[in-house]
Amino acid sequence: RATEAARRAIDAMELTLVAELNRHGERRGSDGIHREVRLAVDQVAQMAPDALALTVGIGPSEADKRCRLAARAATDLADVAELMAAGRVSRRAMEQLDKHTRDTDSDTTRAIVDHLLGARRGEPGSIRICGMEPHEVAKTCRRLISRLDPELMQARAEANRATRLDVRTDPGPIGTSCLTATLPTEMGAAIQAAVDQAGA
Repeated sequence: RATEAARRAIDAMELTLVAELNRHGERRGSDGIHREVRLAVDQVAQMAPDALALTVGIGPSEADKRCRLAARAATDLADVAELMAAGRVSRRAMEQLDKHTRDTDSDTTRAIVDHLLGARRGEPGSIRICGMEPHEVAKTCRRLISRLDPELMQARAEANRATRLDVRTDPGPIGTSCLTATLPTEMGAAIQAAVDQAGA
C-alpha cells in the first residue's frame, strides 16, 4: 500500500510539472519575432506535447494526453488531483474521470466531482472516489451524465454509431472463427440471441 501511495504521489507531481510546461507558450509580435508568453492554467502550449515526448521518451499521442490531463488536474479536476498527490487516488482513476468529463459543461463536471468527493453511504467522513476502481469511476460518470445531461449521452451514442463500429474475425478452433465486434447495442443483442439459438 505504501508503494502504491508513493507511485500515485509521484504521478501527481508529474502532472504538476507538466501543467507548468503547458503554460510556456509563444506569441508572434507585430515585429514578426516570437516571444515567450505565460498561458492561462487551462491551456496547453503548442509545443508542450513535443517537449514532453522528447524529455520522457513517450509517443506524441501519449504526450498530448498527459498534457491535457495535467491542464484538467490544475483546473476543474484539481480537487481530485489533491487526493492523487496524497496517494489516495490512482492515475488511472483520474484518467477515467478526465475521459468521461472531457465534453461535459462546467456545471455537470462540478456535479460529478462533488459526487465523487462525497462520502460513501453509511461511511461518514469517507471519500467515495478513494475506494473506487477506475472502471467504477467510469461507470459512475456515465450514470451521472445520463441523468444530468441526457442529450450529451445521446450525442455520444450517435457519434459512436457513426464512427466507432468495427468487426474483426480471427481463426478459432478448427472449423470456427473468433468474432470481435463493436456494434449498435440492439444489433449486438440480436446477434447474441441468434448465436445462442444456433447453439441450443
